[in-house]
Amino acid sequence: VIGGVAVQPALAVEIHQMGITLLSCYGSSETGHMAVGECAGHSFGYTGRLNQGMEITINEPDEKGIGELIVKSPGLFSYYIHNEQLTEAAFMNGGYRTGDLGYIDAERGIYLIGRIKNLIILQNGEKISPELLEKELKSYSVIRECVVCEKEGRLVAEIFAESDLEGEDLAEELDRILSSVNKKQSVTRQLCGWVLRKESFKTTNTGKVRR
Repeated sequence: VIGGVAVQPALAVEIHQMGITLLSCYGSSETGHMAVGECAGHSFGYTGRLNQGMEITINEPDEKGIGELIVKSPGLFSYYIHNEQLTEAAFMNGGYRTGDLGYIDAERGIYLIGRIKNLIILQNGEKISPELLEKELKSYSVIRECVVCEKEGRLVAEIFAESDLEGEDLAEELDRILSSVNKKQSVTRQLCGWVLRKESFKTTNTGKVRR
């Protein structure tokens, strides 16, 4: 059972072929358990099918139906103790604001794209979820960790590499990877460069990179 982190589809399939059923769960302390489902056979970000009794709406969805997930359920928490301001900010029209960006398919399957707080807003107003680009970059074994950020109005990837390549050879490989990733992106979503880190990123207790 996986929770708190997205699973690469290729890894889910590989584990499934070993005869192991890998389940993804989605929930929080405020909402309880919201969804569960088998990872294999689904695209990146799948967190399971919405449980009975749970209601999720998408706030301000874009042209792809992606927006913030707002949750209503019988088991939804009521308030944060001794923090009225945080409680007020946590609710919208009676539902809990998860802070997660995602969408729901026709079978009530939930897909998470990223976090609202991580959104990059470009000068033209376009909103970019860095997690999607980071997912593409980390699909290459050379890149152990990465964070996509904005520098002077351009998207740049900070990369911590894990490879036997060094110097110009490593630089050429990273250039090749960025070129490959950019071919899948619209012009405004393309990476303009990379910065190589000598040390890995600091992480949270759940292994997520601290931005």
